[in-house]
This record gives sequence, structure tokens and C-alpha cells, in this order.
Amino acid sequence: SNVINTTWELVDAWHKRPLPACYVVMFIDAVHIDVCQNGQYSKVAVYVVYGITVEGKRDIIALYVGQGGESATEWGRCLEDIKNRGVQEVLHICSDGLSGLKEVIAAAFPQASIQRCVVHKIRNCMRLIDEKDRKKVLGQLKEVYTAVNERQARQRLEDFGKSWQGKYDCIVQLWQKDWTELMACMQLGPQLRKITYTNNAIENLNREIRRITKSKGGWKSEKALLIQLHLSLERKAKSWNKTIRGWATIQRELVDTYGERFTKYLS
Repeated sequence: SNVINTTWELVDAWHKRPLPACYVVMFIDAVHIDVCQNGQYSKVAVYVVYGITVEGKRDIIALYVGQGGESATEWGRCLEDIKNRGVQEVLHICSDGLSGLKEVIAAAFPQASIQRCVVHKIRNCMRLIDEKDRKKVLGQLKEVYTAVNERQARQRLEDFGKSWQGKYDCIVQLWQKDWTELMACMQLGPQLRKITYTNNAIENLNREIRRITKSKGGWKSEKALLIQLHLSLERKAKSWNKTIRGWATIQRELVDTYGERFTKYLS
């Protein structure tokens, strides 16, 4: 009991620790895990926030256990807590397409550019593509999100639409619907763009969280879950906290793109 209490104090201190004033990129996503709340086991959203600091360090910013399924309202509370712990600015936020999330992010960090995960969009499109067309269609869509700039990306989407007119108009519409958020990474330099157009960074973290929790039928409390996650992730801290490769190049891109918005946070 004393060991558990001491461990919880460490975990609680980690959850309340001051955070850096600025993150270059913040990835946000939720994982659903069975937890006992109010005497009943049910799947609840664990809100995962992962970031890259101005020094290029990867950082697990926070883990929050919610009440029930994922919601934009709960994300709003998470982002407010992050602000209260010292984060003044996020340059680029990567997320999925949860209803209302874009508005919540804009309210918390109005200057942040919001990136929809391209890989999530591709997965949504996969369900609509005939098996025999997949290789060609996916190759053409890759040309869209790997374009040099937004103008070229738009042209490639138009070319895709013409080549599959009458068959895959629905895919063109899916991309057009979220075009601004899908193309947010186009304002970034090529090195940073590779990191941000997809949620792969946080997907890897979520995969580890699922691995940690899959052998348990459910967690008797939020506290027990957070202790287990903290201890397990801490053991692999080197995986989550390493510096981004080629950060010097990325810093130059950030200076060109954001100017003083970025440089004022450099020590």
C-alpha cells in the first residue's frame, strides 16, 4: 500500500509538472480502454498528447482518463489543463477528424495550424476502392500529399478526379471536404512536413499503450491504469524522448516559416 501510494505521488507529480512554453508540433489522439468507473466496467477514452519541443525532443505531454467515449468537450478540458501548466503556443497540431475538435483546438490555441492525418484519410478512402484499382489509386493519392506545394497538390487531385470521373468522385469529395486541414503541412519545410502529415508518431505510442493494457480484462480504477501506463512507458523513455533526426535542418525551416513566433522560445 505504501509502495502504491508513493508510486502514485510520482505519477501525480508527473501529471502536474510544468510544461514548456512552446511545442513545435503536438499530436493528439485517444485510445479506448476498459476501466471501472462508478462500480461498472466500460470502455473509456484515454486522451494521449504527444509533442515535439523547440529543441527537437519528443515528449509524452499528458495522459488523461476521460468519462466514456472520446468527445471534443473533454479534449477542450485537456487542452486547457495543458495551457494552465505553461504551454503558451503550439505551432502545428495533428489530429483526427472527431466532430467539433477543430473548433476546440482553435479556441485553445488560435494561432496553431491544424493538420488532419493524411493516413486516416487514406484508410477512409480504401473502403471505397475496388481491389483491382487500389495500387493505381493509392499511387495517385500519394502524389497529392507529397506534392511540392498546395497548388501542385490541388492540380494532382484534379487530375485524379478526371482520370476516375464517374467512378471515384466520392474520393475527390472526401479530400475536398477537409482540404484546408489536409494541406496545413504544405506551409512547412520538407523535413518537418514528413513528420506532421500523418499521426504515425502518436500511433506508435498508442500501439504501445494497447500492448501494455491488452492482457488485462479491465482496470479497477483510473489511478491503477495511470500507474501502470506511467511505469511501463517510463521504462522505454529513450524511445519516446529521443531527439528528432536532422533537427538543425528543421530549425532552419521553422525560422523561415514562423520567424519570431519560433525564435523567441529558443534559449
